[in-house]
This record gives sequence, C-alpha cells and structure tokens, in this order.
Amino acid sequence: MCLAEKLFQSSFPEMNQETVQLENSSMAVEKLTAFSDGAGRFLRYADGFQNKENHSFSMPVRQKIEHTGRVCHFACFLGKTAGLFSPLERRLFLLSALFHDISRFEQYMLYGTFRDDLSFDHGDRSAEIMQKGLFLQETAPEYLKILMEAVRVHNKISIPEYFPEEALTAARMLRDADKLAVLEEALAFFEHPDKNVKLDVPDPDTFTQSIAERVLHSEKIHNAELQCVNDFKINLFAWAGDLNCGTSCRYLFKRRYYERLRKLMPDSSLLDELLDQTLAELQRKSLMGPGLF
Repeated sequence: MCLAEKLFQSSFPEMNQETVQLENSSMAVEKLTAFSDGAGRFLRYADGFQNKENHSFSMPVRQKIEHTGRVCHFACFLGKTAGLFSPLERRLFLLSALFHDISRFEQYMLYGTFRDDLSFDHGDRSAEIMQKGLFLQETAPEYLKILMEAVRVHNKISIPEYFPEEALTAARMLRDADKLAVLEEALAFFEHPDKNVKLDVPDPDTFTQSIAERVLHSEKIHNAELQCVNDFKINLFAWAGDLNCGTSCRYLFKRRYYERLRKLMPDSSLLDELLDQTLAELQRKSLMGPGLF
C-alpha cells in the first residue's frame, strides 16, 4: 500500500466496503469509471508529490490527501443516509469528491499556498486536471460533464444561476460533503491546535465586526475578505445557510458543532446572536427531511 493510500484510507476507512457494494450492485453502472479505478489513479498522482529525498509528504500535501478521503467519507454518508439516491448518483458523488481538490497538490508546489486569490481557482483547475489526466477514461461524455461541472463549482461562493440541471444534484451534494469535512477539520484544529500548522491570517483575540454583521444578514463573504482567524470562524457560521441536504444539517446540529465553535471565540452579544440564528436555521432545515431542499 502506497503512502498516499494509507493517508486516504485513514479518513475514508469504509472505502473498500463501499466500493464493493456499489460496483457489485444489481444496477451496475456502465460507461462510468469504477471508484476503485479512479481512486487508484488519484493516489498514484498524489504519490508523485512526495519529497523525493525522504519519500514523505509535506504537512500541507498530507492534509489534502486526508481531506479528500474525508470528503469521500461524507459523500458516501450523505448518499446512503438520505436513502434517496441510485447507485449511479452515489458513484457520481464519490468520483466528484475524489477529484474535487486534485489541483491542490500543484497549487502548493507552485505557489506555496492554498489561497486561490494568490494562485489560481482550484475548482476550475481541478476540473481541468481531472479531464486531461485520463483519470476517468472509461466515463461517457454525459457523465464526465456532470463530474466536471460539480468539481468546478464546489468552491464557488454559490452555484451559478444558469447551471446545467443534470449536474445540479452532484454539485449540491459535493458542496455539502466538502463543507462537512472542512467544518470537522477546522473544529478539530481549533480545539486542539497543531503548532506545526501555519495559518495564512493573523490570530488575535478580536474579529471584524462588519464581517459578523454581514454574515448575520446572510451575505456571502469571500475568503480574501477575512482578516483574522476569528473572521474565518465567523464565516463558517455562514455555511449553515448554504447547506443543501437535511442530513447535513442534522449531522451538525446533533454534534453541537456551532456551540463548540462559539466557545472558542471572543465574548460578544453579536456573536451570540449569530449562534442563535445559525442553530435556528439548522433546526429548521433538519425538519424538512433528509434529502435535498
């Protein structure tokens, strides 16, 4: 087992069981790359970004491999828990999760950052690499288009108004799976900081009030506007309003995600109000059923 595969499976331990279930399904999907084949190609690609001297990954690359596994885990979780999706749809969810951040390795190698505003749009570039790299060579054009569109918009502030209808379900599920993974990773880091992880923004015990007010009024915030770590935490509250699936909302609500995050932020009546509004939104969406809204 290669190093990348070990890291990937640590975040997606159910990979083998899930892929066997999908690929042995009585509704076997034709003209769509098997997840196991796609995963093998992805992991071989990722292995190419090892440090050639000591055959190890830098911490940022390691984290992105683990993140990809975690997004696949949530794509699997959402696809099965909602109970509303076919084997075809579930494989599309998994394949889009697998390749959604494949450009991150190149991004860090070339620019030393994961900030799109200082490098390139990683959603657009991931879709391009996925298509040109022959990772999905068995996939029919109509399915490849769905995967490319879902990957392309997974990091956008919102899904464009004129978005292909046939790709909408995959795009919305990928966006939720990615958000759940990032939210868990962020909370784990803030609760148990790793001194080896370098943050791209300052970490004072303050926040930008205008950012909090805009999130409270359901405005979209670009990452480039965030001035400090607490601004990043505040922006995570905005993600609750952008979730597309009832199962995602219930997952965060039951785990008291936002209550735990709020405890790691400065005292402020404005932030208390933001927490109350976020919890109300999660509860409202949780009552709408497990599927897509």
